[in-house]
Amino acid sequence: MDGLVDLHTHSLPGVDDGSENLEESIQMLAGLRERGFTRIFLTPHHRLDTWKGIATEVVLSGVKTLQAAASQRGLDVRLYPGVEYDLDENLDSRVPDRPGKGGYVLVDMGFWDVPEDLEGLLARVREAADVKILLAHPERNRRLCQKQDLIDSLIRSGVLLTGNLGSLAGYYGKQIRKDSRRLLKEGKYWAMASDLHSPEMLPWIGSGLDDLEKLAGRQKFRELLCDHPVEVAESISEGNP
Repeated sequence: MDGLVDLHTHSLPGVDDGSENLEESIQMLAGLRERGFTRIFLTPHHRLDTWKGIATEVVLSGVKTLQAAASQRGLDVRLYPGVEYDLDENLDSRVPDRPGKGGYVLVDMGFWDVPEDLEGLLARVREAADVKILLAHPERNRRLCQKQDLIDSLIRSGVLLTGNLGSLAGYYGKQIRKDSRRLLKEGKYWAMASDLHSPEMLPWIGSGLDDLEKLAGRQKFRELLCDHPVEVAESISEGNP
């Protein structure tokens, strides 16, 4: 199935724990293109402790450089700027400077705990930049998965759950696979994405795509990987990559 949109990749070279260099990035983009993705977001981690908050200018210039390299190699993909923000009490002050100035912000709340006043923190981010929240891989936070009422409340408030394709395929283990399939079955996801970090993950992404279509059907597959995510791509400010 062609024309898919990947909202979450770490394919910008040399900036975080994703792609290490340009050639690896090209391999990743080529692998995604082979699996039907034509629009791909580059969303490096924005962590103040580990990667020191990657600058907007670095993302924008990196997207242009990688887009040029992909085009030179005949890859029919459109690249978009983004970041994956770690959630903390100061995130609302950082998102106004987001790359591309799109209407959506990808937020990672971590894997081990649920922050106090999660809904309040996300509401502050939403209000600070007039954006919608894409909550990255909620199935990978075990404690959140045990709080069904909180998940439902987040969705009612407008938070958009964005799952990982690798989760469906079992890349992160049996429990995460089980939780992701439950969230899918219950209709909690707004979108799915690869969260691709290396070429070695590509077979898992392919398996996740197969599992998604089998479990959710073709119409829901298109909704989660095209119809909804294309809205994010179309919100990127004119003049940005």
